[in-house]
Amino acid sequence: MYGMSALNLFWIHSSPGDVHVKCKCFRSQKKTSKPYEVDVVLGPGGTVTRATCQCPAGRSGACSHSRAALHLLALLKQQGYTEPPPELSCTELPQQWRRPRSTPLAPMPLEFVDWRSVRQEGLMEPIYSKFYDARVTVESFNEVATSIRTLGSQLSSVCPSPFSRQLETGDLIESSSRMGPTPVDSPLEYLKPVVPHGFETLICPEVECTAPTTTTPTRPALFQSCTVWRHTSASCLPQQAAILEGLEITPADAAALEQNTRQQANSETWKEARSQRVTASSFGVVLKRPTWTDKGLQNFTSQKDLSRVRPIQYGICNEQPAVHRYVSVMKTRGHDVEAFRCGLVVDPSCPWLGASPDRLIFDPSETPMHGLLEVKCPYSQKGKSVSQIEEPFYMVKDHQGIFRLDRSHDYYFQVLGQMALAGLSWTDFAVFSDQFMIVERIRFCEQDWAVARPKLDNFFFSVLLPYLAK
Repeated sequence: MYGMSALNLFWIHSSPGDVHVKCKCFRSQKKTSKPYEVDVVLGPGGTVTRATCQCPAGRSGACSHSRAALHLLALLKQQGYTEPPPELSCTELPQQWRRPRSTPLAPMPLEFVDWRSVRQEGLMEPIYSKFYDARVTVESFNEVATSIRTLGSQLSSVCPSPFSRQLETGDLIESSSRMGPTPVDSPLEYLKPVVPHGFETLICPEVECTAPTTTTPTRPALFQSCTVWRHTSASCLPQQAAILEGLEITPADAAALEQNTRQQANSETWKEARSQRVTASSFGVVLKRPTWTDKGLQNFTSQKDLSRVRPIQYGICNEQPAVHRYVSVMKTRGHDVEAFRCGLVVDPSCPWLGASPDRLIFDPSETPMHGLLEVKCPYSQKGKSVSQIEEPFYMVKDHQGIFRLDRSHDYYFQVLGQMALAGLSWTDFAVFSDQFMIVERIRFCEQDWAVARPKLDNFFFSVLLPYLAK
């Protein structure tokens, strides 16, 4: 009952003397039914002055759904959140004896379909698969092959047959599945593939195939060695000085800002913190544009709702599936990666710049182990295979036929800025389509950043800051 997947649409409003909390809580025995709406009002000192729920017991003001909402609210407060995050990791939650319904999946290949009976008010989409590997250690392919040979020998000693002889003497070629190494043409290879059949994966050679390494995943410790920039110039106008003072941030505040903006576009804190900063998604535009007009700066600083634009909708809907597919694809090469959500990253040494990477990545097979992930889901390549990719495209082939991100494209300056502000040395740039995924591991380039950084600073202090101060 404590997970963000059981309680959703969390809304908190503070008014003088009271805190108003609204959320929806799924029913414990009827998870496919419409969730109950819970409404709680907290008075001074945290006392509950009113609690209502749509369930029968909720009319009295005391039910398990209201209690779950209060427990989750206390947990978020304990973890240091100032607004509800999109989700909490399992290590941030109390132990869970029951797991509530997860978010539905989009349509999937036949072998992944969760079959269920047809009934009224039933779900229209398949439920998340609960399949997982509970083994402490995964057998190597040699151990799997030995077990198959032993089974064939035992069957031959009891009742010889062509099947037992095939198990005992047949050629075993190694393949992979979600249950670990398995022989080619085995049921596991088809029923539990790491990626869907026919899905193409193109990974740059910098991501080498390696033996899987099991290490407890950790989030990177950001802003540990940052120097704090302080506004000292006396030549600025009072309005400009006020803006600069508002941008100053300590490493502790920068870490708190990142933690409390992991919803990114769904976070009001994220929107407010970006409003007076130059963010990584616009670095390419700033570096390439020679002159700016007031109209151009107005368009640059105004917040636009692009959620109804079809390519934007496509990218938003496919971001999470793309991250899941990226993790699966990397595991086929022995990289047991873990992806963490990331909020707004602001380096205290240059607080006028900001970046919002899609994910923070932990890769125990890489040195250093922490990096970033930037996912792109191009609407122009929807439904196309790799051979059908249309030009122009920001992924271009080098002389070896390997897809690389065009180093003159805006996306390159975006990931370059993300690495610089986060203090991390590599980014996995992933392009996802329903038929293919391209992954390039991009290393941080000091020379490129040394050229870009002064231009970004000059744009902020010479162009953007005077405009914001008007």
